[in-house]
Amino acid sequence: MKNTAKLVWSQTFWAVLFTLFGVSLCATHADAQTGNNAVFNSSGNCSPCASSPAFIDATVFVTSPPVGSRNFCGVLNYMLTPLNGIIPSFGAVIDARGLSSGNTSMTCTTTNPSPWYGISGPPPSTILLPATTSAAPISIPSTWVLPPNTHLIGEGDTVSSSGTIGTTIQAKSSFSGSMIQFGSSSCLPPLGGASACPGISVENLILDRQGF
Repeated sequence: MKNTAKLVWSQTFWAVLFTLFGVSLCATHADAQTGNNAVFNSSGNCSPCASSPAFIDATVFVTSPPVGSRNFCGVLNYMLTPLNGIIPSFGAVIDARGLSSGNTSMTCTTTNPSPWYGISGPPPSTILLPATTSAAPISIPSTWVLPPNTHLIGEGDTVSSSGTIGTTIQAKSSFSGSMIQFGSSSCLPPLGGASACPGISVENLILDRQGF
């Protein structure tokens, strides 16, 4: 029995050792990712890797807009503007979860009241909104008019005794009208007809009108 026990212990020891050695080797070659996801070629190699426009990190562009437009809406507006060539015409996922008061203003201004303001024919997009704090919600001065094929996804819509957990879009003082509108007035369908602005959705966020 002693010999069998020693053999089992020995095999277990070497199996654990080889496993740890293998994990160590893999960890040595692991690199952190920033910006766009990487795309491997058909052979599975990454020499060189190409960036994928399908999933784009918004924090990379916090200093790209003009100085007066460096806020939450201004950054997304810059990314969604076709002339800037950031998002392909077929659309992309914009990961804005890294935007916070630590790297940009969370208050949208009259210059950039929404991510789509002043853009003719913005590309389709799914925008992942950041978690916000009561001190720094996403503050908007006027209605966000969502264009066709636009999806807003927040981090949650829970209100508890300890405060809001998730994403809050808050109306600024003297706000009037709806906070979010699905499509422009041109999207209104004829009686019994289909909407001209399909593919619009909003989920997992709180709209705080502040009584205005």
